[in-house]
Amino acid sequence: MKRYFLACVMVLTAFLTGYFFTGKFNVELTAVKPAQPATAVTGQVMAAGDLAGGQCSADKEQLAKLQQLLSEKEQQLDSQQQALLAMQTLNNRYQVMMAALGDKGYFRGPRIQENFQANDMFFKFFQLTPEQELAIQEVSANTLLSIQDWEILNAYLLTKDDKKVVYEIPAAAEEIQGIKNKFVDDLVTVLGEENHELSHQFLGDLFEQFSFKRIITLQVLRARDPAFSSQRFKLRVKMFDSHGQRRRSTANTYGQIPKRFGHLFTEFSSAHE
Repeated sequence: MKRYFLACVMVLTAFLTGYFFTGKFNVELTAVKPAQPATAVTGQVMAAGDLAGGQCSADKEQLAKLQQLLSEKEQQLDSQQQALLAMQTLNNRYQVMMAALGDKGYFRGPRIQENFQANDMFFKFFQLTPEQELAIQEVSANTLLSIQDWEILNAYLLTKDDKKVVYEIPAAAEEIQGIKNKFVDDLVTVLGEENHELSHQFLGDLFEQFSFKRIITLQVLRARDPAFSSQRFKLRVKMFDSHGQRRRSTANTYGQIPKRFGHLFTEFSSAHE
């Protein structure tokens, strides 16, 4: 019995010793491996970022080149379109000129008349829309009104009787220049800046008269047959330079007083109706 007890104790001791030995060995085998140095991982991330940044920079540069090329092509297209429109405009004006030559045998061209109104050829030449025609007519009417207002303020009555009225109006090149500049600017607003030079040319010597002193005479003409003929008037304009020398003179007969000088002779006209 004693031997049996000793044998059991030895077996138990051997079992416990083997258990603890084996457990310690396993723990050592499964221990966590040392972590990879942080600097190595960071280096890998930085290397990947450098590659991505380089690719992004290359893409931006390529995009900038494409945008510049697109801008250049758009400018070329716009320039070509402007040239085409200019050629079409010239062709239209050429057709208007040839049509006038064919119909009348001459071409006087567009111009602004003495009453500051544009003639019919003016509207045809510039191929104006109905809205633009109305705008030009309004510009002309405003300019005429400005001229008439100035002449009323500065005209000096020399003679007035039952048959004749005579006014003297001083030279006023500088004062009228402001009205002329506004007239041209308003025309260009409707016609376009490309027609700025033409707008000046079509005025001709319309504003030259204001550089001279003017003697304006309205005379009542005897009716050929009072029973059938309407009242007629003769309008004469004489222009003198600063030395008193006559420079220009015009005279016309009208069935009624022209609108251009109606502001000076309206009262005289109504008295003879």
